[in-house]
Amino acid sequence: MKNFAADQDYIFEVIDYLLNNHNINFFITSKDFDVLYGWWEKRVPQVLIKKSIDKVCKRRESRGKQIDSFMNFSYEVRKNLSYKLDLNINTAWVDKTSCPDDKHERFFENFPEGIKELEDEFRMLKDATEENIAGMLKNIYDRLISKYKDDDEMNIKTEIFMGNLPSPMRKPEIVLKFKINYLNRRFNIPDFE
Repeated sequence: MKNFAADQDYIFEVIDYLLNNHNINFFITSKDFDVLYGWWEKRVPQVLIKKSIDKVCKRRESRGKQIDSFMNFSYEVRKNLSYKLDLNINTAWVDKTSCPDDKHERFFENFPEGIKELEDEFRMLKDATEENIAGMLKNIYDRLISKYKDDDEMNIKTEIFMGNLPSPMRKPEIVLKFKINYLNRRFNIPDFE
C-alpha cells in the first residue's frame, strides 16, 4: 500500500520550491499532478528535481518565456535522471553542503529570535525517541501556527498556493502542511524527523 501522505509531502515540496525559490505559480492541472506523481513514483531525488527546476527557470527567463506547467521541467528532469542512471551512481543524491547534524548545529547556534520561546522544546527533539518526535513536533507547530496565524505574508502565500490547487486538493491538512513548510523556511528549521 502506498503512503498517500508521503506522496503529498513530495509533491507539495516541489510545488513549494517553485513558488518560494522562483516566485512562480500557476493553476496546477491534473496533467501537472501526473508529472509530479510520476517523479514521486520513480523516486526521482528531490535535489535532482530542484536542480532541474533551477536550470529551466534560468534558461526560460533569459529567453523571456513563462513557465505555466510542470511539463516545462519534464525533459530536464528526464535528462538529468538518465545521466545519473547512465553513470550508475549508486550513492544517494545528497546536498553535500549540509548534512542533518550540521543543519541542527547551525540552527541552535543561530536560533531565530521570532521563535525563541520554543528553543527548549526544539532542543528536546535532539534526544527524543522516534515514538515521541511526531507528537512533540505537532505541539511545536501548533504553537508556531497559532503565534503566526495573523501573519500577512504567510496568509497571502497560503491563499495563493491553495488558489492554484484543484478543488479536491483544497483541504485543511494541505493548508496546515503548507504553513508548516512556510515556517520551516522562514526560520530555517531543519528536519527533525
